[in-house]
Amino acid sequence: MVLIKLLGVISLFFCAHSYAQQEITIGLAGGLPPYVISAESGTGIELDVVKGAFAQQGISVNFEFMRSAYLAKALTNKDVSAIVALTSLPVESSERAFYESEPITEFQNVAIALKNKQYSINNIQDLTGKRIAAFRGAKRWLGPEFNLAVSANAYVEQKAQITLVKLLVGGRYDLVIADRRMFNYWFGQVQQNNQLPKSNSAVEFDYFPILAATPRTLRFNDRVLRDIFNRGLASIDTNKIEGKY
Repeated sequence: MVLIKLLGVISLFFCAHSYAQQEITIGLAGGLPPYVISAESGTGIELDVVKGAFAQQGISVNFEFMRSAYLAKALTNKDVSAIVALTSLPVESSERAFYESEPITEFQNVAIALKNKQYSINNIQDLTGKRIAAFRGAKRWLGPEFNLAVSANAYVEQKAQITLVKLLVGGRYDLVIADRRMFNYWFGQVQQNNQLPKSNSAVEFDYFPILAATPRTLRFNDRVLRDIFNRGLASIDTNKIEGKY
């Protein structure tokens, strides 16, 4: 058993060395600050994690934005070496398997309210009767229990995360459903641009973690490269990277 593990480590070392002679391309869909701020400059939590993990193995990375619908095809056709995906996102392919990495981060969708509302939100059922604004696709992603809870509510979904911030701070909705890091990033942008109502210049929030976290991973078309990445990922401090944002 020890010999097998040793041979595996040696194999990964030589494979990593061969990959170090080239730049690999990672496909991802659109910007999701603070997870993906800019593919060109390689900034954002996920991009820093991916670059850091591969750098530990001597491999350089190029990021390429593409439409969500094309990600699976690009992976299958080897147009990219890997894609960034939610673990719940299917990658359909009758021709090739894909290999999923260890999680690089996770989305934590929460219910967010103004602290002065003094709401008590302990579960999804507590959303009933509240005016709710959520990220686009929330009903599709968050399941039947969420759909039932908001079915009789004043409910809207928004594509732009910054709009969710403005709707909540402006008092137009009681609760926002959003990833906590994304919401805080866009709240910071609103503050920086002096777009807060004067009456809410010192606004504070309550965050209610009533929804399950969703891991984000890389999906590879090469098992060996996936294993190389996982090895690099285990050697970096992802909490430190997240703390920068």
